[in-house]
Amino acid sequence: MEILKINKLTKHYGKLTAVDKLELSIDKGSIYGILGPNGSGKTTTLGMILNVIRPSSGSFTWFADSDLNVNRQKIGAIIETPIFYPYLSGQKNLEIFCKIKKIGYADIDRVLNIVELYERRKDAFKTYSLGMKQRLAIAGALLGEPEVLILDEPTNGLDPQGIAEIRNLIINIAKNGITIILASHLLDEVQKVCSHVMILKKGKKLIAGRVDDILREPDIFEVKVEETEKLRELILNNSDLNLIQEHQGLFVFSYKEHSNGKDLNQFLIENGLVASHLQKQEKSLESYFLNIIEHA
Repeated sequence: MEILKINKLTKHYGKLTAVDKLELSIDKGSIYGILGPNGSGKTTTLGMILNVIRPSSGSFTWFADSDLNVNRQKIGAIIETPIFYPYLSGQKNLEIFCKIKKIGYADIDRVLNIVELYERRKDAFKTYSLGMKQRLAIAGALLGEPEVLILDEPTNGLDPQGIAEIRNLIINIAKNGITIILASHLLDEVQKVCSHVMILKKGKKLIAGRVDDILREPDIFEVKVEETEKLRELILNNSDLNLIQEHQGLFVFSYKEHSNGKDLNQFLIENGLVASHLQKQEKSLESYFLNIIEHA
């Protein structure tokens, strides 16, 4: 089931195009990561689909229904840092959220248990760690049992323990059938959490799809040989090889899928080359991201 459909969504700020004819479809149950360097349009995109920022052109539809006012009630979101009252308890702060959302207090215990803050519900917000504050913000977004949760940089500023806590929390929330859309710059965390990803650069979508499919690319190797010209010529004239980078005699190139160092070494020997250095790069969303951003 399609949860969100974005059609040529565009946002101009004067001469600056923050988001450029963005097309995207997100299905129910996805954990969808939006990646991009600073200024790529991540937060602007989230702001538009929440109707906080007015698009310059294009459109978007939630739940295949044009009535945004009704559908907005099905969406929980944290875009900017939520405002909490430091001297009030976590419980009292969530009661204020309930008043804003025009719902009763009955859901508070449920969301506090989800984010594992029930035992600290009566403690003042100012006594919470940064990770606990972020978890309380997520609890606030979960009030009212939304079908979609939108998070902008949910682990920003957290220490490794706090990052792990939010990561596990997101995974557990998604297990309950909630669709999650998150913007992040922590590529390793996105790879661990997200089922799908979109990469933005200067407002343009570079690629979108399942994380597993994106990482199912030809393997990448680093190779050094004495006869650099011969290796360069071999790479350029062979369809199984694709040169990515060459620097001071070190060649970085992709080789066919499901290959290993032994396969490549045998291939080089058959072509009269002996490698003094041969290393297979680990596949990661970070290396893929950096490569596609650099060459876009």
